[in-house]
Amino acid sequence: IGDHRTITPLREILENSTSPGLARSAFLALTGMGAPYPDRRSIELATLANAPRLDGSITDDEWSGATDLADLRSDWDGARSGARVRVRAGKRADSAYIAVQHPARKLPIATLTDTPDTTSDEDRIEISLAYAPDGHRSGLPGIDLIVNAFGLVESNDGVPCDVVSRVSLTTWEIEVALPLEILRRYPRFNLSLLSV
Repeated sequence: IGDHRTITPLREILENSTSPGLARSAFLALTGMGAPYPDRRSIELATLANAPRLDGSITDDEWSGATDLADLRSDWDGARSGARVRVRAGKRADSAYIAVQHPARKLPIATLTDTPDTTSDEDRIEISLAYAPDGHRSGLPGIDLIVNAFGLVESNDGVPCDVVSRVSLTTWEIEVALPLEILRRYPRFNLSLLSV
């Protein structure tokens, strides 16, 4: 982890640069040191009264008490995200649950194949989990779960998880269940919505 003599100038560049490329480079350097933009939130997962039914239909009753990950920030520069996405998370027993509701302006583009593979020609939601800054392990990957309209497309490290994806005319919803131990090992959460 970089010390304040490195971090402070990079934060000044990030906050004051008028060049998007330079701001992005400063953001990536800070992230690599485990020191992303200073107001990155920490959350505690709420304990759910019942485990949600993974059916791709996210209801307020089923997810009541879940932690709402409002105020999403852009990975580009830490600015507030303009995406109207609702992300909720919770835990029950030894499982962690994540729900993502993405208002659909168009139906997501996805390919149904018999081999798991991602392509840049598909709309997808990526959930990335990484080590905490104080537990940074250089060179070791985090975990990426990649979901398209049909469900889980790819997960590295053979992470055991259940994923359900459901698309309606107005919303794309995914529900994920994975061992709570995974979030303890990789507590940094990043969500990416990629549209072609």
